[in-house]
Amino acid sequence: MAVDLNQLVDEFRDTVENLIANCGRRGVEMRPNAGLRTPSDQARLWRQSRTTEEILEKIDDLKTAGADFLAFCLESVGPQHGAPVTNALPGFSWHQWSEAL
Repeated sequence: MAVDLNQLVDEFRDTVENLIANCGRRGVEMRPNAGLRTPSDQARLWRQSRTTEEILEKIDDLKTAGADFLAFCLESVGPQHGAPVTNALPGFSWHQWSEAL
């Protein structure tokens, strides 16, 4: 999957483009594979490898904090399986702000 660098925050995109160019000059091919994520994308990744108890606790924590939409995202993506990917809940990842690869 190619990452659209134009979706990144301008200052971050400039840094990334410089990094990719510098790597290329040294013979290292850098291929970013993830950039901007939606809250639902982040929820899917966060739920991987989490126990039901942990998921329900975080949904409750988000609702208690008034973050009903983020709780909905975490709840609605359903069960996810796989290796751990992220510790960032939806709403708490730099990917969602276009500042991570």
